[in-house]
Amino acid sequence: LRGLDPAWEGAVVACAFTGPHVIAVLMVKPWSSFGDRRGPRIALGCSALGAGCFLLPKALAADAISFLLLTTASGFFYAGIMPLAYAEAGRLSSRGARGSGFGLLFSSLTLALALGPFFGGGLAELLGSVRPLFAMAGVLSIAAGALLCAGGRRSAASGAGAVEPPRAAC
Repeated sequence: LRGLDPAWEGAVVACAFTGPHVIAVLMVKPWSSFGDRRGPRIALGCSALGAGCFLLPKALAADAISFLLLTTASGFFYAGIMPLAYAEAGRLSSRGARGSGFGLLFSSLTLALALGPFFGGGLAELLGSVRPLFAMAGVLSIAAGALLCAGGRRSAASGAGAVEPPRAAC
């Protein structure tokens, strides 16, 4: 926020948190439809690739406005991550284990949201800036997206689906 009129700091910060979520609300349905057509793993990979492509330039944002625009535009890709992750978890889980699979996914998200700021703040202090963290997160997101897309193409080609347990002979 350096160089920004202090009267606008609150508005910029509010927009940085609100903007991507407003866009995400509008984009959940298109991402879900894309996941229904192409498979949740490939759609999740595309979402992660796009998110990573917006995280990388945040490390180089020259001012608050460019950071705000990148953050807001990232909402187009963040929108798909959770719905598609749950769809993939449901696809990979047997009917009897879906609750456990969704619970594990939710617990992982909650843990990340709880520990992320703690470790991110510590790393930013250690590195002297938060900028390298955006670059690192972007690289990790792009790598995860590439792996998901590659794995999604392989599983689609092999016809792999949800794993159902063998039926008991009664």
